[in-house]
Amino acid sequence: MSSRLIALSMVVFLLSSVLAAPASAQAAEDPKQPSVENPHMHFWGTSDLSSCWTHFDSNDSTGSAEEGYGARTYG
Repeated sequence: MSSRLIALSMVVFLLSSVLAAPASAQAAEDPKQPSVENPHMHFWGTSDLSSCWTHFDSNDSTGSAEEGYGARTYG
């Protein structure tokens, strides 16, 4: 009887974490992550391409090149 109670308790514990976690994890709205309203990835970086990054926030260009592009010349 005791082992059944422990097994049932474990099943309830595992099911509650599986069912509750995905809904609570998706509740926060982050503009740097993709969503139905925000499906486009933006590429940001310095003009010499020494530092580049990507995310889905079209308004966060802090530290990016003013020209809107970067170029590197070899040779």
